[in-house]
Amino acid sequence: MICEYNRKGAEALSTPGKGGRRNQYLTQEQEKAFLETFKKKAARGEIATVAKIKEDYEKLVGQTVHKTTIYRLL
Repeated sequence: MICEYNRKGAEALSTPGKGGRRNQYLTQEQEKAFLETFKKKAARGEIATVAKIKEDYEKLVGQTVHKTTIYRLL
């Protein structure tokens, strides 16, 4: 970082950074809509397990995902 600053000046400090949603299956709005269905089911007393959420999520995105993807989503 210091080396970059010495070469480019203050503009070297205005980078996008390392955080953010660079790799995603769905947009945040799509994720909210997806989870809303489970919230409605839970309001009716149905139990939503991570396994069921993962299964439905994989159907939606069309590929398998790791279970940590679902935990981060929740």
